[in-house]
Amino acid sequence: MTRLRCLSLCACLGLSLTTLACGSGAAKPWDQGRIANTGTEWWVNVTKGVFFFSVSLSNSYLTDKAGGATVIGFTEGLIDKITPGASAASLLPTSGEVPPWTYDQISNYTMNGPATATNFADATTYVDGAADPIFGVDPSTGSTRTYQPVALTWELYTNGSTTAPQQMDAKIAQMASQGDAGKLFNDILSFPQYTPAPVGTITWTQCTGSDPNPCGTL
Repeated sequence: MTRLRCLSLCACLGLSLTTLACGSGAAKPWDQGRIANTGTEWWVNVTKGVFFFSVSLSNSYLTDKAGGATVIGFTEGLIDKITPGASAASLLPTSGEVPPWTYDQISNYTMNGPATATNFADATTYVDGAADPIFGVDPSTGSTRTYQPVALTWELYTNGSTTAPQQMDAKIAQMASQGDAGKLFNDILSFPQYTPAPVGTITWTQCTGSDPNPCGTL
């Protein structure tokens, strides 16, 4: 069993964040991180090297700690797949690779696998507006930041449940440098369309990179 599979399985079983480590002993799973709950979704943002990760889990409420553990575990699993030369597209699991998550057929662009864009025009087609803040495009002015993603990969997953349906939305931006990934992490929340709804009412909890169980304050 790979650690990605282990992390996600532990999370889906609602185990503790300590259990989520699955004996890995990893001291710094990511460089920067934050987590928020909108009342209906858990959101996690992290950076690791040149990658920026935005992962959200729907139908996970404020009192649903298992949902928070699931989205953290899923994100840690993605980070574990980073190897020299890895691309954003190579980090997302295939359908069924991490039970119970399979490709969600709701999106024409990702029903058969992750969609990857290397420019803003393609990204807006794939991710329905969520590409704007990642590419740094201000919709009111059309201006962009001086740095841009090398690639943006996106996939929607579903747990396939008819009684407790959930959707995992995973976006990975591959930047030109670790510094650019950090800039995106710091700048992205200035774009209102990115902030989890309802806009302006969400409190993000910062996660320390030295914590072996990031966001352990859940």
